[in-house]
Amino acid sequence: GDTLYSNSVITGHSSYNGNTQLWYLGSMSSSNNDIEFRNRQNAAMHFSTNNTSRMVIDAAGNVGIGLDTVDAGYKLIIRRAADINLGVGLQSSELAIAAFNDALSANIPMRFYASEYNLLNGKVGINTTTPVSQLSINGGLHVGGDSDAGDNNLLVDGTIGSGIITQSGTTLANTYQPLDTGLTSLAGLTYAAASFVKMTGANAFALRTIGETADDLEGTIVHDNLASVHQGVTTGDSPTFAGLKIESELFIKEQAAASADQAGYGQFWVKDDTPNKAWFTDDDGNDHPLRLSAISHTVNLLQADSTAEKQTKIDAVSRYVPFGIVVVFQFETGGTHTETASLNWIGFYGGGSMYIQGDTAEANATALHTTQNTILDFTTNAVSGIIVNICRAEIYVRNFKILIQDSAALSCVNTNQCFGTTRVLYNYFLGAGTTSTTYGFLGNSSFSVNCTGNYVSTLKYGIACTMGVLFSRGNDDTGTLPLWGLYALNNGTIGKRSTQPAGSTANQLTQYGGVIR
Repeated sequence: GDTLYSNSVITGHSSYNGNTQLWYLGSMSSSNNDIEFRNRQNAAMHFSTNNTSRMVIDAAGNVGIGLDTVDAGYKLIIRRAADINLGVGLQSSELAIAAFNDALSANIPMRFYASEYNLLNGKVGINTTTPVSQLSINGGLHVGGDSDAGDNNLLVDGTIGSGIITQSGTTLANTYQPLDTGLTSLAGLTYAAASFVKMTGANAFALRTIGETADDLEGTIVHDNLASVHQGVTTGDSPTFAGLKIESELFIKEQAAASADQAGYGQFWVKDDTPNKAWFTDDDGNDHPLRLSAISHTVNLLQADSTAEKQTKIDAVSRYVPFGIVVVFQFETGGTHTETASLNWIGFYGGGSMYIQGDTAEANATALHTTQNTILDFTTNAVSGIIVNICRAEIYVRNFKILIQDSAALSCVNTNQCFGTTRVLYNYFLGAGTTSTTYGFLGNSSFSVNCTGNYVSTLKYGIACTMGVLFSRGNDDTGTLPLWGLYALNNGTIGKRSTQPAGSTANQLTQYGGVIR
């Protein structure tokens, strides 16, 4: 019955509020053919697709695209992604186009792309709200580069074209160098009072400190050197380069040992033996090997390497192994590594993986077998074999035949306090010939151990777990049985599947809260 909307086409009403008319679609006036879609209430109008609001016009007529609430300071806000918004509104009574975060608490970068820009009228100000020239810059200007020109400085990478330089007084920018109308060469230019520099001949110069009567430095300008960043600088014993930036490779010459120590200074150097490793020597003369950066790589452990040399190679690797990085400790295959001490991997962490491995391409490499061609013999001394200690990275130990003495509490492989996944795969663990004390594999306080496809022989315990969690799958004995195939103690838990090593006393043993299931 409203006269203004007597020519409406469609209306919508709210039944919960006295049948109040909510919206109207129809004619704006009986005097023209304009069409109107109106929210008759003091509320926002939303436009949605796929059951999601895509655009809103709030009660004040402000428009938001990609958001539901429009800040009152803007007539239009477009939200592209989280913390990426473009708004049109007023700031200090002036039209503003702004890029800002979702909270409107900070501006964000904005880029403009076009084939050309034409600002036909007005003045442009950068870092100023009151430009008085066609272009006013409050700060430094760098043409042809992106380094900092400094506050209110002009830096040009390239050639300045023809034009007129206007100066105040008889000097240019107070550099103390006189101007000479029509000057075409600096050769033979003489000092003015308290000058910094003079040219003493073609391509030659001299520097003098203000107030001094003798030259501090004389030299020759070599144009080829100036044109190439790869040309060397030859000066005194210790030249300094403030703000040095290397744009390409940096090479350090190999040397047998660190140079003479200098108190208060450390030095980086590359050792001249093979492989050429990087070292740091502190100001007390202590040498420290630099660990390899966190990139996927292989560390080759040779039969000719002593146990100490192998351990040095292991210790040189960065302890941080980030996600997606693989570090392989590859033992030389096809023979025996005679070791005099345990080999230790300590403190490796991160989301990456480490492979401690023999020949992964040998026959039956991914099945039970006793023909591993990479043999680690630790029987020279009463020591355990491979020890993985306090690691958080994913660890693989695979494709070894490992021999140890029959001495108290030794193990072929021992993981201690490892909280990343540890996989012990396709190995052959042997004691010295008796079954009195030793372990094939021992997981100590390690909580995600997968022991699969391993043979055990002449040991006291084939596979053991203490204060941790271990999954044993498809392991077996060779017929020379350990006393117990599986051993869980001190609240350790072993879950088993498929074949398991038998024991001459019993197939499994649990003590002190240990569980095998």
